Amino acid sequence: MQSPEIIAIEAWEVVVPVRRDFFFRGKVGSGQGGWDRQPIVLLELQSADGLTALAEVPRGATLARLAPELPCLLGAPAGLASGAMLPAPLRPVSFYGLQTLLPPARWENPSPLAVAYEQAQYHFTALRAGVRLADLFGGGAMREMVPVDYWCGPQSVDDLVRLAIHAGELGFRGIKTKMTLEDDPVRAVAGIAEALGPDFGVTIDAVFQFLDFAHCGRRLGEVARLGTNVRIEDPFPQQRPDEWRRLREAFPLPLVWHARDAACLNAALEQGNVADQFNLTGRSLSEFFCMAAALELRGGSAWHGSGIELGVGQLYRLHAAAAMRCAVLPGDLVGPLVREHSLSTAPWNYHEGHLPLPDAAGLGAELDPEAVRRYQRDHLKLPA
Repeated sequence: MQSPEIIAIEAWEVVVPVRRDFFFRGKVGSGQGGWDRQPIVLLELQSADGLTALAEVPRGATLARLAPELPCLLGAPAGLASGAMLPAPLRPVSFYGLQTLLPPARWENPSPLAVAYEQAQYHFTALRAGVRLADLFGGGAMREMVPVDYWCGPQSVDDLVRLAIHAGELGFRGIKTKMTLEDDPVRAVAGIAEALGPDFGVTIDAVFQFLDFAHCGRRLGEVARLGTNVRIEDPFPQQRPDEWRRLREAFPLPLVWHARDAACLNAALEQGNVADQFNLTGRSLSEFFCMAAALELRGGSAWHGSGIELGVGQLYRLHAAAAMRCAVLPGDLVGPLVREHSLSTAPWNYHEGHLPLPDAAGLGAELDPEAVRRYQRDHLKLPA
């Protein structure tokens, strides 16, 4: 079955900073490492049968970088067509046969445009079928409400407690934050527990900075003895599984392995006994689905990771998380709360630590044209 072709594309390069009242170690309006100042390209694609699909290119790629490749999408299938190959400029040269059609070609692709094109194919297909994306993915929506925790970058202890209290007032049941041993995790966790009770969740993303058990054992032992709802993400380099096992054996603190791609997840599963939970990201929808299915077979639990995307990117992750059986843990899909604007019309009705799926077909929202113009840095229409 052939899908109609893509006949027009409009692209915007935007930069949307974090909210000015969102603090990173007391600094106003600048994200950790400047990630919030990186460009994001949004795409609106038109099909020959009158449908409009949206896509969000992973942050960092400029429109100037993508402009030479964008014309290859004109005439490409506007949907998941049977036997349809990736447009020639997006085909990885190292693959052949079925791998030019199916994963892993979808996720081991050198072009970030391949990620966006895959999103658009799903969006066109869902719109044409009159169903939500979550109903199209896998076995359909497993849940109507996706669990979500609040999120913040590195904080002083006082600012972290303040933000946790704010999160509790918004109805969230937990908060995720970046933290090193220099940030005093014991005082931070104790302060949050005193303000919100021991059941309020705290996810400490160490980004491998706890180094090894010798460096963090004493302090994490103190955290464990507080008896609060704490989990530790990526405490040590993932190339040191013995350190992960040692920490798991020493203290009843759930450890979270951030699997950024399928190879990273496979390494954790092959090592065995290194983590209790998983943060699944993937470089594309296809890779996330592959990872989630593999983890489900092992009986594992996870959340769909976030890069604090804009609204379009977050909606794709929301639908994917709703459709995956193992994605039962609260994640960090909070881009609309952190950035100045999501650039979408989605209502973002967070409720008691959950984000509901939109009711409408497809993604369930459109671009907000006024907001897009406000943050626009570059613009391109094809055909010109």
